[in-house]
Amino acid sequence: MIKTTIAISTIMFLNICLSWAQQQPFQIEGKIANLTKPAKIYIRYQSNGTAILDSATLNKGKFHFTGQAKQASKVALTLDHGSVNSEDSKDEVKFFLKGQKVTLSAKDSLCHAQIKGADKFSAQIAYKGEFNKLYDVYRISIAKLEKEMPKQDHKNKIFLQKTQLLTSAFERSRDSMRTAFIHTHPDEIFNLDFFTIDVLPEPAFDSIASLFEILNDEVKATPKGKKFAKKLLLLKGRQLGQPAPAFTSKDLNGQDISLSDFKGKFVLLEFWSSTCGSCLASTPDLLKAYNKFKDKNFTILGFSMDEKKREAAWRKAIETHHMSWPQACTLTEKYDPIGNLYGVEMLPTSYLIDPNGIIIAKNIHSYELAKKLEEYIK
Repeated sequence: MIKTTIAISTIMFLNICLSWAQQQPFQIEGKIANLTKPAKIYIRYQSNGTAILDSATLNKGKFHFTGQAKQASKVALTLDHGSVNSEDSKDEVKFFLKGQKVTLSAKDSLCHAQIKGADKFSAQIAYKGEFNKLYDVYRISIAKLEKEMPKQDHKNKIFLQKTQLLTSAFERSRDSMRTAFIHTHPDEIFNLDFFTIDVLPEPAFDSIASLFEILNDEVKATPKGKKFAKKLLLLKGRQLGQPAPAFTSKDLNGQDISLSDFKGKFVLLEFWSSTCGSCLASTPDLLKAYNKFKDKNFTILGFSMDEKKREAAWRKAIETHHMSWPQACTLTEKYDPIGNLYGVEMLPTSYLIDPNGIIIAKNIHSYELAKKLEEYIK
C-alpha cells in the first residue's frame, strides 16, 4: 500500500513538472477598488518565444486577461490613460507566473497591488539596485587600476594579481549578498538566476547545494530549477577527492588522446581558448612550472574550447606562446562536450589531478601553480 502511494505520488509529481515545462493556459484577474474612471491596462509577456502585447479596458476597476505561457514566465502589467510607451507612466507591476491563476487587488494603483499566484518583482528590483552599487565600486576600481598602469603592462603578473584581488573581493561580497537574499526570499523564482552561468564556474558544492535546498519545492519544480538540479549531480562528480571524469579527444595530429593516457602522473587539465586573453597571459607562468616539474612526474594537458572555424588560430596560439605540453581540442561547432562534462563556464578553468586520477585542486592561479606543485612533488 505504501509503495503504491509513493508510486502514484511520484507519477503525479512528474506529470506536474512535465506540464509546466510546456505552454499552459493562465488567467489574470484584478481589481483596483478606487479607480472608477475609464482606464486601459496593458500586458506584456512571452509565448512560444514571441513577445505578446495585449490590452483591456477596466470596468469599475476590474480587468481580466487570459493567455498561454510557461511557468516562471515574466509578465508586466501597465495601467495607463494613454500609450503603453508613455514615459510618464509609473503605474506598473511585474511578476513571474507561478500558477495558472493570478489575482491582483489594490486600492488605487497597480504598483501597490497584492498578488496571489505570482512572484512580484519588488524584491528582485531591490536586490539589483544593491548589486549595481557593488558592481559600480568594482568597475571603478578596475578602471582606476588600468589608468594607473601603462597599457603595455596590462598583461604582466603584477597587474593580473591586482585585478584578481579586486575580482575575488567583489565575488565574495556578491556571493554574501546572494546568500542573504536566498535565505530571506526562498519562494522567489528569481533565485534560480543565481544558479546559472553567472555563478562562479566551480562553486563550493556543499555551499551551493545547501542554498538550492533552501528554495521551496514549487521553485525547484520549474524547468530552470530541474535543470540546475541535474547540474548539481554533475557538479558533485567534479569535487575534490572525486575521480576526474574520463574523456577522449583529438590531439594536434588528429590522433586520439585520453586523460587515462597520463595516469600515474600529476596532470594540470587546463581549459583555454585562443580568444581568451587571460589564458594567453598566464602561459609564461604555466611554461615555467611545466619546465620545472615535467621531469618529476608532472605534465599539463591543454584542452582548447575553440570551435572548428578557429582551428588555425588554436594552432598558431600554441606555437606563438610556446605551449610545449600535450594539447587536445574537440573542434566542435558549438557546446564542447568535454567542456560540459567538466562544467566549464569561464576560461581559464583548471583541474589538478593526482597520479591515481583523483581531483586534488581546482582553478589554481597560474602564478601559484609552481608553489602548489611543490606541496605534492618533492
